[in-house]
Amino acid sequence: DIQTISKQDASPVTVGDFASQAVALDTIHNTFANSDIYIAEEGSDALRNDEELLEKVWGAVHHVHKGDLNSQQDLLKAIDSGQGIEEGDQSAVTKRRVWTLDPIDGTKGFLRGREFGGQYCIALALIEDGEPVVSVLGK
Repeated sequence: DIQTISKQDASPVTVGDFASQAVALDTIHNTFANSDIYIAEEGSDALRNDEELLEKVWGAVHHVHKGDLNSQQDLLKAIDSGQGIEEGDQSAVTKRRVWTLDPIDGTKGFLRGREFGGQYCIALALIEDGEPVVSVLGK
């Protein structure tokens, strides 16, 4: 059973969304440590307000990732590193490198699962000087 919560737009978000985002952004940041901007779908507010959900995400991350996420605070920081641009902020336009991430694109398909025809992917792109240079869709 996959725990879900509803975002303000009524779309679902799961433990997998938070865990995937934390692992991906932690890995990218540690591999390409620099001043890049990271834009990702989820923020950590729901986890900060729900200890049980935070524990589930923490467990999922530690099940698959042995990186630098050594505490729940590290986990929350990794998730929030994807909130690198405020609405209306034009600084990203002048940044040389911007990473964009949708930790689970197709959350409803993810919830259906493979055996019931669910389709989803992790979507990641690197934009340099306003041009996409790398994009990855994977499961």
